[in-house]
Amino acid sequence: MIRLFVAIIFGCGFLNVSLCVGQQAKKNNPAGLDVANLKLEVDAFEFLRSLGLKKGQLKQLNDLVKDSKVDPLVLPINSPPVFSSKYHETLKALRDAYVANNVDAIEKASEELEKVLENENVEVDYLVPVSDSAMLKAGGFFKIMRLFQVAILVRSSIPEDYEGAGVKMMQAVFEFPKLNDDEKNELSEIIVESVVALAAGVDVPKRVDIKKKILSFLGEVKKLKSPATKPEEKEFRDKAMSILREADVDVMKMLKNMLDFELAKQLSNPQFVTALSKFKVE
Repeated sequence: MIRLFVAIIFGCGFLNVSLCVGQQAKKNNPAGLDVANLKLEVDAFEFLRSLGLKKGQLKQLNDLVKDSKVDPLVLPINSPPVFSSKYHETLKALRDAYVANNVDAIEKASEELEKVLENENVEVDYLVPVSDSAMLKAGGFFKIMRLFQVAILVRSSIPEDYEGAGVKMMQAVFEFPKLNDDEKNELSEIIVESVVALAAGVDVPKRVDIKKKILSFLGEVKKLKSPATKPEEKEFRDKAMSILREADVDVMKMLKNMLDFELAKQLSNPQFVTALSKFKVE
């Protein structure tokens, strides 16, 4: 069940489509909006179930989010959802199985959904921007988690080969000279999102400061017209390390920052509170 929320680890740059909550659209397909909300609700259920929450934790989490306010989901005009009635029906069956806390029905609907996804063209994976309010609550979410749940979150949200902030910044030095402007901008978004999450986590003011420094660093790298020489590599590496030293982060702090940010992303899901209100534990 963990697999479905792993896809939303590091921000918009890793998905084909991004969702802008609050974006003004001229019109919305009601069925498309319904299936997108349904998918987000199922994602929330799967995330909650993956953690193995206890009754006391469930109450604490409900208390944490009871005053949460999220903007209603609005579909981007240029990327409407693509799905079939079979997908919609199967997704609804999975949601209903979660509400009923019926393990057999959950497994059956999950298997059926996998078959539908293998055989049909489905595009409803929209990513919600992480809100400041969600980042403020992420620390409280982390505090109620037990050690085994933190381990689950680490395994499911951080790939084994994920690169640290310094390596990620140096990727620009090695890759930019080979890319066109559009490709540089795309890679820049990925690097900024990743490094800010690692270096600042859910500290909103710190995120703003780090982002400015990373963008300045990337701006200098973009001036490279040919592959960096060894002295240039060293100069950029020193600048990257200086930014991270100023951020005062080590490996453990980066790990905690990433976990906090992952929780903030879950809390930003417009259907998280809805799913939580229906979620049951033994």
